[in-house]
Amino acid sequence: MGAFDISFVLSRPDGWLLEEDADGVHLAQTCFNLVLSEGALGGSEPFDEYLRHERTHNYLDGALGYERSPVATKLVGLIADLDRRVREGDSPTEVWTEIGPQAEILAAELGPRELLDQLDNELLAHLENMEPILRNGQWLPSFVRSAMDSRDLEDMVDSSLVGSMSTAGEMFSQYRHALQSVARLTGDGQLGRSIGAKAGQLTRGLLKSIDSLREALLLTDRLGDGAGEVFHALAVVLRPSQYRHMRQYLEAHFGPEQVRLAMKSMEAAEKLGTLDGFRSACRLALNGELHPLDLESLRQRFEDYLLRRVLPPVDLTVSAGSDLPVLERLRQTSAGVDALSGKIGLDRKSVDLVGELAEREVIGQAVRRSVSDGDGERLKALHEELEANHRSALIECLAEQLKPSVEYEDYLYNRVGRALSEHPLWPSIGEVGLEKEVVDGVERLFMGGKGGV
Repeated sequence: MGAFDISFVLSRPDGWLLEEDADGVHLAQTCFNLVLSEGALGGSEPFDEYLRHERTHNYLDGALGYERSPVATKLVGLIADLDRRVREGDSPTEVWTEIGPQAEILAAELGPRELLDQLDNELLAHLENMEPILRNGQWLPSFVRSAMDSRDLEDMVDSSLVGSMSTAGEMFSQYRHALQSVARLTGDGQLGRSIGAKAGQLTRGLLKSIDSLREALLLTDRLGDGAGEVFHALAVVLRPSQYRHMRQYLEAHFGPEQVRLAMKSMEAAEKLGTLDGFRSACRLALNGELHPLDLESLRQRFEDYLLRRVLPPVDLTVSAGSDLPVLERLRQTSAGVDALSGKIGLDRKSVDLVGELAEREVIGQAVRRSVSDGDGERLKALHEELEANHRSALIECLAEQLKPSVEYEDYLYNRVGRALSEHPLWPSIGEVGLEKEVVDGVERLFMGGKGGV
């Protein structure tokens, strides 16, 4: 017995109030719930989850009412009866001749928005279980889905969404199947096309509603104390077809600027897998505009790059451009590494690795220009400009750029130096005294090691 309900625990469904395939039910317009016992549930879900679900229905019934559309219920029942009779061997044409006129009238009367809003109570009862799914990336955001065709989109809805929605997912599947069945059996006339279009509109409406619900949930995660209560209040007050208004309500409550900043941070973190998204998140982090939740996501993505010894694709210099002196670019890069690592919480080992990779990238760009142009004077100027503590990176980059001019046979027969001597830059490399180090670096690359010293 709860504060507002009386729940009866049954050892098996009674086939009347609790149907054979059901685990629990709230009896509408009463305080009574029926739930199967832990043993009868078979351990698929904790008993407390089912009891909480039905109690939520009880609370919502008292506050909002709990009534399903008799038209939708009748249509689903007719199509379920058709499917059963066809499985048992009856002719689909004969069954449709019998029930088709009534099914067409019911399907024509129902609108996608009405069917979507029928999911309201079940979505609310299962919302606590859906929230982790909406947060942790199992739900594909709209910018990813935009490239999907209608068939792939429907498959994604079935695999990613319907199963996570419990009874609401089952109801959605029943409604969509009923509309699709009526449209298929009605034929290609105007009525059939109109009813078939409703099935697509229902799917798109559900996606938009869940997108809006997810957006509001993620925003309230970033809007501070008490925001979660506002989110749950909005979920109760609004119907699924109205979830698209949630952001406007949040702006009215927390202020447009605060919601804008939260949205900006959330979107950057959501697109971390793209180049633009990663760079945007880094810029926001440097400006102190990335929410702590999203800073953690950025840190993890940053470290993923470092595990592969790849420099994360973000310009760490204050003034981007190849015209800057290399030492100045290195200085600015070092400052950028320190600033960004401080913002996102990289450990010292990661900071040192970023610095090493950034050093090689900056020096590597200058070396690549010298090698591609055959510009020995530029190479000598680069060597003169770089300080002794950058010598190793210079040699490493030179070895990587010159290795393609050496055949594997040259390496096998100890002719690397002879092969390199034919390169246009070799005289300049000799003038700065790096012949031996570069030869050793190229040989190490053939052996599978690093090119530096």
